[in-house]
Amino acid sequence: MQALWQQRLGRARELAQLSPVEPDVLDFYRHIATFQSALASGAQPANLHLLEDLAGRDGADPLHAFFHRVLRQVACPSRPAVELGRCPRCAELPVAVVLQEGRRSLLCGACFHRWEHAGT
Repeated sequence: MQALWQQRLGRARELAQLSPVEPDVLDFYRHIATFQSALASGAQPANLHLLEDLAGRDGADPLHAFFHRVLRQVACPSRPAVELGRCPRCAELPVAVVLQEGRRSLLCGACFHRWEHAGT
């Protein structure tokens, strides 16, 4: 699992060097991914309970939804998809289609799992 976070951090660093326009956004992402990597390796930050409280609040507040997704990506539960087109690992909807070598795969926005698109 830790290799996955290191891969994401490395890619963000690489993109920040290539893009003079968006380095601040990528820097922000690196901070989030570093935090997620620490959580994935078992760290328990002192303020984690506050973030979990924000993530668990109901409503349409984008801040609450953001923290929910940040924490969920680290501890994405494994449950089989019951609907076609949902992630086979966590049953969330895909957020992107990845085209690689003429094949299509879907990318989960919660756990980042990639799976083959049924139409290819």
